[in-house]
Amino acid sequence: VVSSFPSSLSAPSLDVGAADPVVQRELADLRVRHADVSGLDRPLRAGLIPDDPSVEVLSFSSKELCLDPPDYVRLVGAHVDALPSVDDLGSAPPEHQALVTRLRAARESGARVVLLSVGTIVTKMALRMGPPYSHALKHLYSSVARAALRAGAVVVASTTVGKPEDFGVDEATLGKGTRDRVITMSFVPQPLLFAHGLVDVMLMHGGANTFHETVLAGIPVLVWPVFGDQESVAETAGKLGIGVPIETPMYPKLAGAQPLARIAEETLPKMLGPGESEWKAAAARLAERVKGGDGLDTAASLVVG
Repeated sequence: VVSSFPSSLSAPSLDVGAADPVVQRELADLRVRHADVSGLDRPLRAGLIPDDPSVEVLSFSSKELCLDPPDYVRLVGAHVDALPSVDDLGSAPPEHQALVTRLRAARESGARVVLLSVGTIVTKMALRMGPPYSHALKHLYSSVARAALRAGAVVVASTTVGKPEDFGVDEATLGKGTRDRVITMSFVPQPLLFAHGLVDVMLMHGGANTFHETVLAGIPVLVWPVFGDQESVAETAGKLGIGVPIETPMYPKLAGAQPLARIAEETLPKMLGPGESEWKAAAARLAERVKGGDGLDTAASLVVG
């Protein structure tokens, strides 16, 4: 069973077995317990699973999302109940209740809400890898935030381990008068906001879990991939018409991607314009189709027979 976005498994094989001592130890243990699996004597297929035709991968994703999976991957459907969803506002911490109240008021007054969150792991990586990456992350957040503010939106930004100024979402960077329209939090209660329909567009990194959550919530996305299956997620969002991938330092030639300047000047304003955008319409249609899957029951029936 694999949890990563399965179309990434068709990437060129990565011989991590020769380079990673942890993998080597795991393989040695596997060979003892499963001596009949011949693929364990060869490099891992796509760097993730044994290169053995008898090994079939079950993926908890939907055929609606994974457009070209490898032939050894069986898509069993998204297991909706496994994804976090918090709709009980009364049981939420006071600060999260206050956030929901504030965003509801903003939307009732006609404002849209843009959520900026590229994930804890990506944030830590970018802030620790030095100026080129930390500057890229700051430029990303500040550019999208400025564009959202110009369009009259409210911005919610996840700063995880950093400070607002590390991401360029502080008043000194965005200008006077923006404080009341920019909300920064180290942890944003994303499932709670999704459950109450309080996010209109999300900037994300393309993590498989968050991508499935946004799909099920019918939220258009801007995807800034950094590593792993995030490239595949970004390209898929563009192909499905539910979002737009953004060029990154890691993926400067990402298929279908737009430069950040175009995202800020053209694409995001269209997403936040009056009425239902083309991306929102596509996301709403896709959400209904994906909700019909039940990955756990399907996987259990395949395994048990």
